[in-house]
Amino acid sequence: MNVFAQPGQLWELEFLASQDMVPLLEEAFGDLAQSVAMFEVDADRKQWRTCFYTLQEPEQADLVARLALVETLTGSHLALPTVQRVKTTDWVQATRQAFPPFSVGPFYIHGSHVETPPPPGSTPLLIDANAAFGTGEHATTQGCLLALEAICRQRVPRNALDMGCGSAILAMALGKRWHVPVLGVEIDAVSVRVARENVALNRVRREVQVVLGNGYAAPEVAARGPFDLVVANILARPLMQMAPQLARHLAPGGDVVLSGLLSWQEPMVLAAHRQQGMRLVKRWQIKGWSALWLKR
Repeated sequence: MNVFAQPGQLWELEFLASQDMVPLLEEAFGDLAQSVAMFEVDADRKQWRTCFYTLQEPEQADLVARLALVETLTGSHLALPTVQRVKTTDWVQATRQAFPPFSVGPFYIHGSHVETPPPPGSTPLLIDANAAFGTGEHATTQGCLLALEAICRQRVPRNALDMGCGSAILAMALGKRWHVPVLGVEIDAVSVRVARENVALNRVRREVQVVLGNGYAAPEVAARGPFDLVVANILARPLMQMAPQLARHLAPGGDVVLSGLLSWQEPMVLAAHRQQGMRLVKRWQIKGWSALWLKR
């Protein structure tokens, strides 16, 4: 069974009611529905929108009887729900339209639904939207990819670390285009699972290893370091806090790519890393976000 397929007929019953009425509505109408969705629409007035999705159009008399029971129990008057048929959606086609393939420098990033061949000379990266950050669309990821290309034009690293690797897109870029051995470290177990699946799909298991660990405290970091390239696309404050640990695992003359910071946060992130003996080589600013290339 295709769990993503939408039934041919789907009806929505929508109630607007106070928060304390939501569980009662769920009791009264839940057996009609395949699924129920609840949304807070007005926090001050504690108003909620509750939607029931059914495979058949409900009968008006049945709705009136069920609502009368709720009113008898609560003493509160409720209006009949708004009933409408849900428009049928081709979710496969919708996904294709939402995630078209695109290029960032030499990298061609596409989902598994794309069947057209990549541009000649490009490095294809297969990334589906999933529960890990890094599909290539965010400005921080794009800045990091451009930084990696600039670094590898000058010198291809021999040993790289992707700290907070998410989907492993940056680690895979290094492994697939330049055959660099990369250690990816991620604190979130779900992201580790997704990253390992991506590594297998992109056929870079020989180059990329993804481990679950708490940042630089992961034992694999000490075992495989020092690194002549460290990439960290996280957030500004964690980057600042981790600067001393980064420096301890960075080889002399090593390169660093930092992102996940807004452009106005650059000065404080740079200051934290200058204290550790690193200097700015180049910056990329995209849609208000920055990616920084530093060198020890």
